[in-house]
Amino acid sequence: MARYLEIAGERFGRSDLATTSYHMGIGNLESVIAAYREQTPADDPGYGQLFFDSSPLRNAAAWKLLASFGDDSSTYLWRVLAAERIMALYRTDRGELERLADEWATVIAEREGRTGLVLNADDPLVADLGRDRELRRRDAVTFFGVEDPSQAVAELQHAFDAKHCRRCGSPYVYERAFVGHLGHYRCPGCGADRPAPDVSATAIELRGIAGSRFSVRTPDEVLEIELPLPGLYNVYNALAAIAAAGRLGVGGEQIRAGLHDVRAAFGRVETIAVGGRALSILLIKNPAGANEVLRTLRLEADRDDRGLDLWIGLNDRIADGRDVSWVWDADFELLASSTRRVHCAGTRAAELALRLKYAGWPVERIEVVPGIDDSLDRALAAAGDRLFALPTYTALLELRTLLARRGLATEFWR
Repeated sequence: MARYLEIAGERFGRSDLATTSYHMGIGNLESVIAAYREQTPADDPGYGQLFFDSSPLRNAAAWKLLASFGDDSSTYLWRVLAAERIMALYRTDRGELERLADEWATVIAEREGRTGLVLNADDPLVADLGRDRELRRRDAVTFFGVEDPSQAVAELQHAFDAKHCRRCGSPYVYERAFVGHLGHYRCPGCGADRPAPDVSATAIELRGIAGSRFSVRTPDEVLEIELPLPGLYNVYNALAAIAAAGRLGVGGEQIRAGLHDVRAAFGRVETIAVGGRALSILLIKNPAGANEVLRTLRLEADRDDRGLDLWIGLNDRIADGRDVSWVWDADFELLASSTRRVHCAGTRAAELALRLKYAGWPVERIEVVPGIDDSLDRALAAAGDRLFALPTYTALLELRTLLARRGLATEFWR
């Protein structure tokens, strides 16, 4: 990462642009700058100027490029700056961090009726922002959520965040949970429970990495959605998009067609042909996300009794997080009996193999080869017609760079 930022800094001459390019890619950011300069001459535009001075009505070409990046890279700089501030407060003044969280809720209360909100009803802390002190729904709030009990997990996953009510501090009681802490809940202390969603998903059919099919009830109609992205977490993403689009007056048919044609960003269920085999890449970087990937692969295993061939890359670089103990919170037990062969790669390949052993994976099916290139070659040679690759963030960048160098994929930053 340090070497990349050094190169990008020399290329752009600004630290804000160099940091942005780490996620967006040097080539993509250069295209945005060129598009911006076509309409607004600027010798040295900072990223703040590029981002906030581009819209459908002004510098539309630059705005279109920024909006086209499906991996949130256009907002990466703001998230890095926010993370720096949050971590500094966490170390030095946790009281101030809590005050800022409360202030965010105060700002929303002050904007009631003037600012529309689209909130996840299944997320206790998010949904609570849409109600006043007496639990009355605020004006101009749209809630979305899942209304299909068949998609609930048997028990709360070990990795979930919202344990206590932000109003009274009592632990939430869950009737059912879907993804992490998302579910149907109530607070036994003050009565704060899940609000009824205005936009809801029912009859959800998860079809492994092929995507999902589900019905969506809105205030105006019922939409039948075919989504080519897998996992219940992407159903939630689609619900958020549907609710927001509905608030903006977008018609149901246009919403349905848009979701049908959506495509994953690099590394997010991307499939690349490699030597006659399909290499499907699914990024994992935290317990909740990893669990959804594992649930998706379990569906794949249920359809094919030959067992899954896996390559898992676990790195502990800065962008991944130095602490990889999160793998012990991910439910690798889900695939213990469904894996034919797994190759563990990355800087913490051995720790990953240990986790899989304790998850019940047969040790004779686990191979540890830390090098990304060597382990991938061995995994492909041992695989059937499909290999599933589960890399952490920097392992994903290494994997995509390797595939690009072999002429099998474009550079991740293009």
